[in-house]
Amino acid sequence: MGAYYSLKAKAVQGRLITVEVTITDPTEEHFYDNKNVALQYLWTKDHTFSVGVPPLLESIDIGKIPNKRWVVDHAGLYIDSVQIGATRNYPASDFSIADSDFFKLEHDSLPQADYHIEVTNPRWLQHLSVGHQWESAAYEMEQRL
Repeated sequence: MGAYYSLKAKAVQGRLITVEVTITDPTEEHFYDNKNVALQYLWTKDHTFSVGVPPLLESIDIGKIPNKRWVVDHAGLYIDSVQIGATRNYPASDFSIADSDFFKLEHDSLPQADYHIEVTNPRWLQHLSVGHQWESAAYEMEQRL
C-alpha cells in the first residue's frame, strides 16, 4: 500500500500538534476528522527523525494495527481530539483530482488541510518538531467495519 497523504508538523507544544496534511494520491479525495485517522497519522514509522520507532507505535502491540475494530475502539486512548482547520485547494473536485496530470501538480496545488490534534500523552509527540515531514497510508477505518 502506498501513501495517500504527506504530512508536515507546523506546531508542536505539549499534547498539541498542528499538522499540514496533503492528499498525494488521486484515489483519495477526503480529509477525515476522526481519531482513528489521526492515530494512523501519528503512528507512521517513516518519520524523518533519528529515533527508531515513534513512541506511540512502541506503546501499541503491532499485531493490533491490522485490526480495524481495535483501532477504532482504542483510538481515544491516544487521541483526545482532532479538528480540521484551514483547507486549501479543497474540496478536491475543484481541480478534478482524477485528472491524469495529478502527479504533475506542484505540492502547493494539491488539496491540503491543517489538522489540530490533541494527544492523551505528550510522549506521543516527543519525537516531532516543527518541520518534520512524513507520509501516511491512513484511511478511514470506521466506515469499513
